[in-house]
Amino acid sequence: QVNEVSTEQVNNQHIEALQLAGVSTWTCEVKNNDLMHEDNYINWCPASEKILGYEGQKALPKNFAALQHIVDASVIERLKEALRGTSRHEQMELEHIIRHGNGQNRWVKTTIVLQKGNATRLTGCMMNIHEQKEKMEKLSDYFVKQDLINKVLVEAFWDMTVEKGDPVNPNNE
Repeated sequence: QVNEVSTEQVNNQHIEALQLAGVSTWTCEVKNNDLMHEDNYINWCPASEKILGYEGQKALPKNFAALQHIVDASVIERLKEALRGTSRHEQMELEHIIRHGNGQNRWVKTTIVLQKGNATRLTGCMMNIHEQKEKMEKLSDYFVKQDLINKVLVEAFWDMTVEKGDPVNPNNE
């Protein structure tokens, strides 16, 4: 006996898997190669609301004109640059900050594919790397501190013989 799984069940499982992995996907057809055109609607996958912190409160940005207020400006500039370019197919990987629905800035890694043809299409995959990035920064800070401590112990070690209890005595060694 074969268990039949409905398309809706598969879609729900797909959404759950994306949420568990901290991944959001989206697509956008770009009108006239103008990223900020008001009709460039971003189609977010259902998992995006939860991942980006917009679940149940406010809607995700509908286009890049709205998205530019919550995403690092370098992302928008990189996309505009790619749209001006002559390549018909380009893939970009960017680590950047995005303002989470709760107002906090979060680190994400975004992979974007640009395809130019009869229509210009952007497809993106955004992964939450905030905790990983924070751990790496703490680890880096730790190593910098350890390096400084080692330098002090090796290079700055000295002792002094004080004559007659006077630290500024010119006969001190």
